[in-house]
Amino acid sequence: MMLPDSPQNIVVVRAPSPSVHYIPSSMSGDNIIIPTQNQQPVHSFGQPVSESWCLTSVKVIKFSFNWTINNFSFCREEMGEALKSSTFSANLNDKLKWCLRLNPKGLDEESKDYLSLYLLLIAAPNSKCETRAKFKFSILNAK
Repeated sequence: MMLPDSPQNIVVVRAPSPSVHYIPSSMSGDNIIIPTQNQQPVHSFGQPVSESWCLTSVKVIKFSFNWTINNFSFCREEMGEALKSSTFSANLNDKLKWCLRLNPKGLDEESKDYLSLYLLLIAAPNSKCETRAKFKFSILNAK
């Protein structure tokens, strides 16, 4: 029996034990003897096939926060000056604290003709852990 080196011809041997037996990449002869004990799955390229796997779940918390700025048209903040919302979190027990920062006349010279709005992480229980946020801003004009 001859198996060419090709991804279409993959030989897998399954057994409960973790020891490894390799099948050479080019096999010839009519009789191939493969031990039936102490085997790990392998394929025809001489590399073991892993039987272990892992599933990691990431906690996702969805929430919304509404910030109303009364009389916004009368804001007199200059470029670089900011308004800040109150601090908020997803729920009462959440240790991640956020706020919104709004620069009505931009943050710097480059953005002076634009309103700048930022989501800021104010507090996190473990500063070594990475915190990611996917967010969407909606600015509504109350007429």
